[in-house]
Amino acid sequence: MREWERHEGNGSDMKERMSEMMETEKRPWMAPADYERFVRMIREHVVLSILHRAVLRDAERLSEGHKFSRVYRQLLERVAEMANQERHRLRQEIGRIGGQIAEERQDPVAREVWARLRGRVYTMRFQNVWLRARCEVWLMTLLAKTLSEMLDEQQDAVLRR
Repeated sequence: MREWERHEGNGSDMKERMSEMMETEKRPWMAPADYERFVRMIREHVVLSILHRAVLRDAERLSEGHKFSRVYRQLLERVAEMANQERHRLRQEIGRIGGQIAEERQDPVAREVWARLRGRVYTMRFQNVWLRARCEVWLMTLLAKTLSEMLDEQQDAVLRR
C-alpha cells in the first residue's frame, strides 16, 4: 500500500497528484522565493551564536594578571552583547518570513542545522573552517564598532570635566 493510500481523509485530487509525480518523476516542490534570503539569515545567525559564546568564554578567561584586563573584558563583553543583539534581530527576521531553527548539531568537522521555512524542513551543513573565518570577520567588524563607541564615550567624559 502506498503512503498516500494509508492516510484516510485524503481526497482523490491528492491521489492523482501523487501518482502523477510518481509516473513523471516530477519534483513535488520548489524552494520558496525567500529561500536564499532565509539561508543567508540562518548562516549569519549560526555564526553570531558561535561568536557570542566564544567571546564570552574568552572574556571569562582573562585573568587579573593582565595590566588592562578590565578594559579587555569590557571590550569583549560589549562585542558579545552586540553579536547577541544582531543574532536576536536575525532570529526575529527569520520568524517574520515564516521560518525557525529547529535543531543544531556540532560534529568534529561541521555544524548541521535543521531549519523550517513555511512547513518544510531544510538541512544546512556549515564547515567549521568556514564558520571560524566568518566569526573572525564579524569579530573584527564588531571590535571596530565597539572601539569607536568606547572612544566616543571617553571623549564625551573628558569634555564634561
